[in-house]
Amino acid sequence: MWRGASAEETVIQIQVASATPGRAYPWVLSTGQCGVTGPELLRLGDRGLLKVNEDGTAVVTWTAAMPYPTSGDYALEVLASEGNPNTVVACGDLIPPTTQRAG
Repeated sequence: MWRGASAEETVIQIQVASATPGRAYPWVLSTGQCGVTGPELLRLGDRGLLKVNEDGTAVVTWTAAMPYPTSGDYALEVLASEGNPNTVVACGDLIPPTTQRAG
C-alpha cells in the first residue's frame, strides 16, 4: 500500500502464489487486523478481481479514492468467491509506512 498521485489516493497491490489456476477472487480492505477486522473501507469484486494465472500466481494493483492512511491497522482479506463472500481464503495485515514508496 502506498500513496497515489495525490493525498486523496491510496494504491493497494495484492500478490498471491499457490492459488488455483483460473480462479478469480474478490477482496476487501478493512480496518483492524486479520481475525479481528473492523469496518470495511473497500470491497472489490468484478472490476478488481484477483485473477490467478496458470502458474498459480496473481497480482492486482488498485488505486482507491481514499486518503492515504499514515496510521492505524488495516487488513486485506481475499475471499473465496463473489458467491461465497463470508469465507476468507487469505489475509494480510497492512501497516502503513511513514514515507511514500519510492519509484
